[in-house]
Amino acid sequence: DASATPVPPIAPSIPPAASPPVDGSGLLVTRGASGGNDVALTFNLDTAGVASDVVSWLIQHQVHATVFVNGQLAGSDPATGQLLQALGMHPDLFTIGNESNDGAALGSMSAGQVSAEVTSAETAIQAASGLSSKPFFRPPFGTQNPAIRAAVASVGFGYTVLWDVDTNDAKPSAQGGPTAQDIISRVLSRSSGGSIVLLHLGGEHTLEALPGIVDGLNQAGLATVSLAEMFGR
Repeated sequence: DASATPVPPIAPSIPPAASPPVDGSGLLVTRGASGGNDVALTFNLDTAGVASDVVSWLIQHQVHATVFVNGQLAGSDPATGQLLQALGMHPDLFTIGNESNDGAALGSMSAGQVSAEVTSAETAIQAASGLSSKPFFRPPFGTQNPAIRAAVASVGFGYTVLWDVDTNDAKPSAQGGPTAQDIISRVLSRSSGGSIVLLHLGGEHTLEALPGIVDGLNQAGLATVSLAEMFGR
C-alpha cells in the first residue's frame, strides 16, 4: 500500500568512503564503505510516467534518495521539469545525478563526445532544478570503462556510480518483470551497510514497493541516505 506510513527512520551511521583519485581518472563505485548502516536508494529517471507520484511519496515520508536524470528529458519534458523543481526544493533529502544527455550508450563515443554529453545534461538539469548534478554520474545501461570515467571526471563527475543491488523494477510485468513483493524481497535480502540500490522512478510496481522497502530497511537497522551523504559530498 503506497499510502502506508513507514516506521520512523533511524539515524544513519556512515563510515568514510573512498574519494576520486587525484590523477583525475575518476572513481568507479558499486557501493559505499562497509561497516555502517547506510543504504542509498538510487532512481533512474528515464521516463516521466508515475515518477511524480514516487517523488511525492519520498518527500512526504522524508526518505533520502538520489535521482539520476537524462538531460534531454530535463530540458524538454514539462513533467520532468516540474519533478526536478520539486527535487530542487528538498536538497536535504535528494542528491541529483547525471545520466548523460540522450541516454545512448557511451562506449563508441570519443572522450570529447562523452564530456559534451554530461555537460549538456548538467546544463539542463541545473536550469530545471537549481541544483548541480555533479559529482555523480551513472552511465546509460551501465556501460563504462576507464576512458569514459576519465572523460566525465574531467568535467566534474568524479564518481561513476553503478550498484550492488539490482531490483529489475524497470521490466514490465507483461515481460516477466517483478511484482512489488519481488522488488521488496530483492532489496531486503541483498542490502547491507554501504549498498547502492538500483530503482526506476517509472517502474510499474516501484511506488507500490516503496513502503515495504523503507519499513524493511528500518526494521533491519538500515538507514536510507543520499549519495552525497554516503560519500561525504
